[in-house]
Amino acid sequence: MQCLQKSSRKTLLDTLASVSKTSGGARAVLLLDQHTTRVLSACVKVSQLYDVAPEIALVDSVQTARAKRAPAALASMDAIYLLTPTEHSVRSALADFAPGTEAAYSGSVHFVFTRRLPDALLDLVRASPAVGRVRTLRELHLDFVALRANAFSLDAPSALRDLFGPRDPGARAAELQRLAE
Repeated sequence: MQCLQKSSRKTLLDTLASVSKTSGGARAVLLLDQHTTRVLSACVKVSQLYDVAPEIALVDSVQTARAKRAPAALASMDAIYLLTPTEHSVRSALADFAPGTEAAYSGSVHFVFTRRLPDALLDLVRASPAVGRVRTLRELHLDFVALRANAFSLDAPSALRDLFGPRDPGARAAELQRLAE
């Protein structure tokens, strides 16, 4: 029986290796949001990532100011975004290609999401100037932090309060739905 952490590692590494190889040997930047940083770091070492995807030259946060993470030397690279499909994360990624500014990365764009991308967020991607360079749009269904071989966290520190605190039933139902997804 394969443990949860190994299974998560294999899924992440296989996906990132296949996405990075579609760039035809071009160097790439892997950009993560806060949640995906925890998901990735819980089960993958940086050395393992570089072993299976040597095209990835840098790992950085999508929330870091663009001027700090996109120096001119990186502008010719592909961008691989491993994100939680939230409005904040998607907007942060698309800000790299905002109209009226030079794109932060001029290579191909790859989006890998930890769960299903809602239609409203997909519409944001479609309306972005980056849409013509998107080569990958993938959903992993890996929206948990694999803590140990047989333990995981949904990384939802407010879940107990939201489920059992004094809130309206609609909010409780919405939190149950979010956790179930």
